Amino acid sequence: MDSSTQVIMIYYVRCYPAPYESTATDDLERATTLCVELGAKYGLTEVLNTSGEYNSVVMTHNSKRFGY
Repeated sequence: MDSSTQVIMIYYVRCYPAPYESTATDDLERATTLCVELGAKYGLTEVLNTSGEYNSVVMTHNSKRFGY
């Protein structure tokens, strides 16, 4: 990879209890903030890195003690 090639990271914020709130962004700070806010409001949320061949979980947040 030469210096002119840039890989753009795409982060998907998945909110399981409220899928209509799920969104994608290229800003990790925004994704983590959304994850915490949505997790506090709805329950289980995740930030996924969808840039590579496989999705990887960057962080999860769940303010509810049991399940969603």
